[in-house]
Amino acid sequence: MQRRRLFVAAFAVSVAVLSLWPGGRERAALVGGKLTGAVSRPWSQVFVELAPWSWRPRVRAWLGPPAEPWVVSLGEIQPPDGRVVLFEAPTAATLLLNCHLSVLPGGETPPPPHVHDEEELLIPLEGEADILRGATFDSPDLDTERVGPEDVVYHAARLPHTIRAADDGAARYLVLRWLGRGRAGAQAGPGRTLDLRPEWAALGSDTAAQSKRVLMDEPTASLPRLHVHITRLGPGEGSPEHVDAHDTVLLLLEGRIETLDRVVDAPSVVFNPAHRAHSIRNAAAGTARYLVVELDTGA
Repeated sequence: MQRRRLFVAAFAVSVAVLSLWPGGRERAALVGGKLTGAVSRPWSQVFVELAPWSWRPRVRAWLGPPAEPWVVSLGEIQPPDGRVVLFEAPTAATLLLNCHLSVLPGGETPPPPHVHDEEELLIPLEGEADILRGATFDSPDLDTERVGPEDVVYHAARLPHTIRAADDGAARYLVLRWLGRGRAGAQAGPGRTLDLRPEWAALGSDTAAQSKRVLMDEPTASLPRLHVHITRLGPGEGSPEHVDAHDTVLLLLEGRIETLDRVVDAPSVVFNPAHRAHSIRNAAAGTARYLVVELDTGA
């Protein structure tokens, strides 16, 4: 009985501390959700999310093995307002890679303008939003840019930024955030928005069954190379089994593909870690379209 009381007391103190800590309410809700079964992620992942961001690489490295391939069907996830972490772990190219899905109610902004050492790609899926972004590390003023599902937003390291959903509806978006194995906090390149519309139009006029358009290919503050491209696959087209020296995140936007020994329907996210064999094939009669992000290891 005494042991049980001690456990309850320790748990209550822990929840109180978590609630008072910056971001503590979210951490306390995460613990409560795990205990009640509302959160299905394993305890190892929960422990990582409870740690401050700067501690997470060490916590994750202590808790588990290197990242494995994974697939998440976004159509099966309908989060309430807020965010759902789909993946967070060290990879071959990163000290920590975070992938999360967020829903922001109309007119709302989650955090105030902020900076961090991590680099970030924000990919709108539904609705429109305003990106508020500074041009330099110490920008006193932020520019505003409206983005939607045909855009990809790149936030360089240490540049101030935030997001605000349009007043007429919620914004749903996917975020990739990473701290590469290079020198974190080094001179950052500019933040920018990649417009996919002309690139998809160019692919539409390309007669090749399989074709791609490169949107970004350059070193960043903590990666030897960040590469982003879009690809269109005709029926039956694809890439045979191969091994890459970079981590790859694939966002399937349209169609159905076969990869990682399974059939994947849009919209879905697929992660292939560096140095692991994988292949891809259009598994439907129509066109498959996807966005690829490559995080280079420098190997």
